[in-house]
Amino acid sequence: MTIPFTITTPEKELYAGDTLSITVPTESGEITVLPEHIPLVSVVASGDVIVRTATTVEPFTVVSGLLVVDKDKVTLLADFAEHVDTRSDEHIKQAEARAKEIQEHLLHNEGDAALLGELEKSLVRIKSHTRWQARRKSL
Repeated sequence: MTIPFTITTPEKELYAGDTLSITVPTESGEITVLPEHIPLVSVVASGDVIVRTATTVEPFTVVSGLLVVDKDKVTLLADFAEHVDTRSDEHIKQAEARAKEIQEHLLHNEGDAALLGELEKSLVRIKSHTRWQARRKSL
């Protein structure tokens, strides 16, 4: 038994397919949604979303959003999301450099919501990349 799942960002639909389970970070902890899950709406925290299908495990990185579980579909509306495999080591080096640049700027200036959001996106990408690289090496 599967349930249709989509990940949508303001720019595009990133994922759409039938899933066996979806594991999502929420503000109150990680949850796993299975077919026939009770309906719910939850705020999504930044972190990894794991999509399991009959043949694959697909890891995504998300930065905040909203999860909507209906009886016949699941939708994740994310402020930012990307598939872990789309990041190269060069992308991660750029994210690390940008995170350091933003942190330096924030040390000397008043907090800026846009910069804080960009910093969070960079840090989540780095953490997710590191975690998935380590996991793949152990497989």
